[in-house]
Amino acid sequence: MPRLAPSLAREIAAVLADRTGGASDLAFLRQRDTIYFARGVDDVRSAATVLIQGIYATVPGEAHFFVRNTIHVTREPGPFALGMTKVAARRICRVEARAPGTPPSFEPGELGAMHEVRFEPPPRAAAGRDPAARSDEEWLRFAAAIVAPPRADVPLHARDRRVGAVLVSPAGRLLAASANTNGANRTLHAELNVLTARWLETRERLPRGTRLYVTLRPCKMCAGLVWELSEEPGTVAVFFAADDPGSAARNTVLCPGSAMRARFARTPAELAASGGTRIREPEAPLPRMSRDGCADGSGRR
Repeated sequence: MPRLAPSLAREIAAVLADRTGGASDLAFLRQRDTIYFARGVDDVRSAATVLIQGIYATVPGEAHFFVRNTIHVTREPGPFALGMTKVAARRICRVEARAPGTPPSFEPGELGAMHEVRFEPPPRAAAGRDPAARSDEEWLRFAAAIVAPPRADVPLHARDRRVGAVLVSPAGRLLAASANTNGANRTLHAELNVLTARWLETRERLPRGTRLYVTLRPCKMCAGLVWELSEEPGTVAVFFAADDPGSAARNTVLCPGSAMRARFARTPAELAASGGTRIREPEAPLPRMSRDGCADGSGRR
């Protein structure tokens, strides 16, 4: 879908700012004659992420067509928003609202209807009994064990991808665990589920030494969320069992030397921080991976 003309995008941003009482973090897209918009919730859940997740939750059958439109944002997107756009949408573009006092170039009616999109993360699923695991291999085995077998009564395209994730404190305590729940909402990866659950519960960033165990290497979206939720970006250790050769998992902000790392690292220590570590554990009951690295052979995470 083509981008909105810059003058029109600026006008919409200004109208939405007025409508929301001057919100500085807004995201919107235009689908047919309607402007769908969202506002940021907090430092982590920016307007862009709320909009994308809300579109998938509100119109799951048509979400793919909605998010093919350019998403316009009034706040510079971070690695989480950029990653979510890569995984579940198409393109994102920063827009500046027209300057205060500048007369509008469009009549309000010309902009079409406006609909606010909201998104509330699903309730945190029970993580099960704390396994009191000690080794990286044991934690990965636990992450794999929470992945449910595929349901034969659900079409392949609507199944949750078979990926599990576990978040562990620096002291070795289980903080959260989840499998992918992205059959209907493409954003709900296992890593996002555990990281969001922890953020909503504590409103605290992850301290140095926190560990994330995932059965499949994190994509750009989940890597971006790890980076943004870390007290010191680059100090949360990420361990994964299976590599993902797909484009969504390459050159993430967690990859040293990537363009994303160079863009968002603020200090030499962040720039040089190590990336994720692959742990091979042949005895762990990991979900079978297809040749293309996807959990069910569908070609997408």
